[in-house]
Amino acid sequence: MGPREAIISGFSNVLQFSGRTSPFEFWWFFGLVSLVAFILLLPWLEFFEVDTLGYTRISQSFVSGEIDQTFVVEQRWRPASLIYTPVSLLIVVAFFATLASAVARRCHDVGASGWFAVAMFGSGPILVLLLGLAIPMLFPLAPKLTGLLIAFSTIPLLICQWVLPLAGLIRRSRPSEEGTTEFGPNPNEVPS
Repeated sequence: MGPREAIISGFSNVLQFSGRTSPFEFWWFFGLVSLVAFILLLPWLEFFEVDTLGYTRISQSFVSGEIDQTFVVEQRWRPASLIYTPVSLLIVVAFFATLASAVARRCHDVGASGWFAVAMFGSGPILVLLLGLAIPMLFPLAPKLTGLLIAFSTIPLLICQWVLPLAGLIRRSRPSEEGTTEFGPNPNEVPS
């Protein structure tokens, strides 16, 4: 199977969550869909944005006790970010929906449940959504505890958004399980 056949096979099985996908087919399909999504999202990406921050710095001399107030203007580079519009959200949803079946089939190929892919890619956005709803609701009740909630939610959020997907990509890099499994025949052994 060449790259062209791998991509065609990936698109022909977009809504098929059962079966197995070979590493070759998965990575070619994943690469093409990611490239197309990135190109479509380019108009909604902000690169090299500069935030200008102005504040008053107050300092007191230790020796004389004089208070000095200075207005400071700082410029900070903002990392690339996505501007959320209905069109950009539609592209992102289409990207995840297109890859969902390929990821599930690839999980099957390495002997894991397809639900592992849902937990891996879905946990980050779900946690962000829950925190986005919970923090504004808690702020009027306990303004001092809201900062603590944000601080303690950072570690699980980083794990859900970076560690789980990275572990999943590493897991999907493994070779196919030999022979026929509960998910179907080995795609590398099936004649094309």
